[in-house]
Formats: sequence, C-alpha cells, structure tokens
Amino acid sequence: MRVTINLNLLLDFFLTFAAFEFALKTAGFIKKGRPVLEGTAHIVQADWERFIIELRGIFRSDHSPELLEACNRILDNPPWREITTGDELLWDATAENPQLPEVDRLLKYVRRIRNNLFHGGKFVNMPVLDLRRNAGLLSDALIILKECLRLSHKVRGEYESAIL
Repeated sequence: MRVTINLNLLLDFFLTFAAFEFALKTAGFIKKGRPVLEGTAHIVQADWERFIIELRGIFRSDHSPELLEACNRILDNPPWREITTGDELLWDATAENPQLPEVDRLLKYVRRIRNNLFHGGKFVNMPVLDLRRNAGLLSDALIILKECLRLSHKVRGEYESAIL
C-alpha cells in the first residue's frame, strides 16, 4: 500500500468525523438501525437528517471566505461514489439533487467522502489523474464539519468532551 495523502490530514479527518458522529449521537441525534437481541434493542445510528434540518436556515456558506471556497469546490466538483454493475466496480459522478438545500447537499457529500475513505473507495490500483483532489476534498470536508460545530452548541459541547 502506498499513501499519497498527508497522514496528518487523514488522521485529522478520521478523528474529526468519528468524534462528530459520536457527538451527534450523544447530543440526541440518533435513529434506530436494525434490531438486535430479538428485537429488544436496535443498532444506533447518527441521525444526520434531523441534524441537517436544524442547520437549515442558519448554515451560510458565505460566513467566511474559507468556508465559501470549500463549499463551492465541493458543490462544483462533488465527490464521486463507488457503485457496482454486476461484478464491476465503477465510479458514479451523479450530483445530489440541486433542489435540495445547500447544507443538505454539502453534508451528503461530506458523508460520501467519509464512505469512500472508510470503505476503501479511495484505494486504487491504477494511476490517479489528480492526487490533490482527494486531499482537497478532505480539507474542504473538515472546514464544513467545523462550521457545523460552530453552529450547534449542543453538538459542539459533546464533540469537545469526546475522549479517545
């Protein structure tokens, strides 16, 4: 394996995203996943959709020049998602519905970036045309997550108290 992205950036993204999802759950943004233990309990998942609803109307991509640039880069050239048609793995560049509010699309893309990284979609066995794109997506996602923390006092408090 050869890593072409700065390890500190990778670690920062991994830890920030993990602590962010922890903070969502401990702040009450939870939803039930599949049942376990004969239906008496459920796998817990972060309820991103409910969190996004709370951010609508207060998330402003123009809050800072850095945030505006990060949002524009991701919206203009969103992360692809890995798909399959039979036995073949492919990349799908389909953008989210432009009718969705901006914060909805941005946080869907942030989770797509996470999924590509955590589930192996960013490992390739062929030349990559632009190695900087992956690092840029991680950096932009971090800027967006940090803005979400700034806007949500409840989630930020849980995030700041997280211990690994």
